[in-house]
Amino acid sequence: MSENGRKALFYVCFFLFLILGAGVVLFAQGWRMDFPSFSISKVGGIYVRSYPENAQISLNGKSVDNQSGFLSRGTLISDLFPKTYRLVLTAPGYLDWHENVAVAPALVANHKFAVLIPAQGMNAASGTISGFKESRNGLVLEMLDGEITYNGKVLGFGKLIAVSPDFQSIIFQTQKGIYEFADTSDGTVKNMSGILSRAGFDTSEAGFSLDPLPNATVIAISQEKIASLDMTRSESSQIDTAPKGQSIAAVATDSPDMVAFIHSGNKATSSLSFYDPSSQNISSSTISIGGSAKKLSWIRNGLLGILNEDGSFYLYDTGQQSLQKIADDVKDFSATEDGMRIATIESNSLEIFTLNDPEGYYRFNIPNISDAQNSFWSRDNDHLFIVYSNRVDLLDLEDTSLANFTTVSIGTSPEYDPDANSLFIIDPTNHLLRFDFAQ
Repeated sequence: MSENGRKALFYVCFFLFLILGAGVVLFAQGWRMDFPSFSISKVGGIYVRSYPENAQISLNGKSVDNQSGFLSRGTLISDLFPKTYRLVLTAPGYLDWHENVAVAPALVANHKFAVLIPAQGMNAASGTISGFKESRNGLVLEMLDGEITYNGKVLGFGKLIAVSPDFQSIIFQTQKGIYEFADTSDGTVKNMSGILSRAGFDTSEAGFSLDPLPNATVIAISQEKIASLDMTRSESSQIDTAPKGQSIAAVATDSPDMVAFIHSGNKATSSLSFYDPSSQNISSSTISIGGSAKKLSWIRNGLLGILNEDGSFYLYDTGQQSLQKIADDVKDFSATEDGMRIATIESNSLEIFTLNDPEGYYRFNIPNISDAQNSFWSRDNDHLFIVYSNRVDLLDLEDTSLANFTTVSIGTSPEYDPDANSLFIIDPTNHLLRFDFAQ
């Protein structure tokens, strides 16, 4: 080969090296040629994890291999040019899950909690019922004819009032208006009239709370007083009596460490007090809360949620003795089990607050918000059941477009069991249905 030929070959190889090298570098950096538009752009991807994990995946109508297995819990769909894709998940026995996913250059769009809703519920109990309580410890039923049963054993007849979290203590009111206390550990049923009378309660006005107090301990509540009832010894001890001109507006017992209660009066202010069941000591906060309280609930130990009649919602920190206003126009609120997220149902929207994380704020304009009654969290803390007057819908916090905001079931009195990841609800024919979500 002549010298000129060798030079020409060298320059050709050199330029090919530059072109191929640049192509390798650009490819490694995520650049691809989009042949339909004849343009070069960076690609992105979609990561999806489905529940159930074996759901079939399609993207823009084309099947995608589900990569879920021992080494990976989800599927990464890579090398996608920036645009919006139609992602669909299907599985036998479940409603389809679908989302329009916008893919941005060099970024991965995450859908880590793609929960498919069971298409049908199964019967959770035989017969027709009007009320129930459910947990891993059993099932308490109030049948339509008034029969009260626990795991199939008849306790009596009447109306179900309260059940302790461990299902050891059950209170129901007989058809004659008498309150009965059932201890499921020994199968005994005790008339509560005597102990209520000694505690100074008019039984027609008494309310009761059992959670999560020591076994056989009942907190009895009226507008005038609060008392602790020891059903084993048939003894009572007074916790508090409302001052003249005030009433006990709300009580929170959903903490093993502290009972909280609020006095409200004619001056449109409320005072907050706490009762320690172990020491039987009462302490009061020095902070006055404007308005009359409607609901108290422990977000977590040491942090109390306070909802006023005017819709103002506060958090009270018992350690710092500080009060923080969170939202207005609130109808109801609920917190995740770890107390890190709070959902508030308002007149025009649903708000989600993630404590100590300003970026964890969500606002949803869900349909028929005026009919939304309350809410409760799924155990993954990323889904919220919205309870309407005649149905329950499921909200995915990642679903900002509400594409998968779907009705789980028509019915009333829903309860969620986080251990089983199951929703229980009374259908329009008064049968108890159970919807099992994928673990």
